[in-house]
Amino acid sequence: MGCCDKLLANIKETSGIIEWGWGMPSNIKQIKASVGHLSIEVSNIKKSKKFYDALAEALDLKIICESNEAIGWGNNEFQIWIGLSKNTRVKREPPTGDEIVVAEHVAIYVHDNDSVDLVKETLLKAGISPLFPQEEHPEFSKGYYSASYCDPENYVIEIFTAPNL
Repeated sequence: MGCCDKLLANIKETSGIIEWGWGMPSNIKQIKASVGHLSIEVSNIKKSKKFYDALAEALDLKIICESNEAIGWGNNEFQIWIGLSKNTRVKREPPTGDEIVVAEHVAIYVHDNDSVDLVKETLLKAGISPLFPQEEHPEFSKGYYSASYCDPENYVIEIFTAPNL
């Protein structure tokens, strides 16, 4: 049983309140939420554009705005933006692969394993190899399948699916 499965197994409903396994209560009312856009600060817009053009193609996102300082790709549900930083605030080192969890990363949900594989194929055609190749992660939850990539600024972008989402 993965860590998320264990968490879900620990949920108890009590008097209209959900008590999570670690004791943090939450109202039962459910709000559907999603990420509308992702904005990433970059030091070289041309270099980053190559990576995000390939990712956008795989995710069926079209350019919605482009200038010398910013580029946005999107569809009706999700957008990715990169913006040129005049003074880089954070310098990231690439992950080593020894981390248990890459703390600073973005995970983009897709509907199935084939979509994870399609992103990989599209990025490979653009010369971008996965940081962590696609594979199942039962330690997260049953059916969790993902691949992760490092953009030119060392932001880690994970493409994943999980049947229970």
